[in-house]
Amino acid sequence: SKDKEAFLKGLEMLQREFHRILEANGLKRIKSVGEKFDPNFFQAEEEVFDDKISKGSIVEEIRSGYTLNDRLLRPALVKVSKGKKKEEV
Repeated sequence: SKDKEAFLKGLEMLQREFHRILEANGLKRIKSVGEKFDPNFFQAEEEVFDDKISKGSIVEEIRSGYTLNDRLLRPALVKVSKGKKKEEV
């Protein structure tokens, strides 16, 4: 049990260092949740109704997106808000 915890802690430290090196060389994760949808950085997978988030804003991130030295590597795959659901009469 103790060896397992130490091994996991070592892996977490290695992962943090790897991410630090990537960021130091220009890799950035695209912030998505709560942002306005921009087709230059996001790929919409689904549109959902959401009473709390305004139309055109990102509700959920399905897959992270990345830029390298301000150039798009992979767009973030997201769910976009359609706004409030209209009541049917």
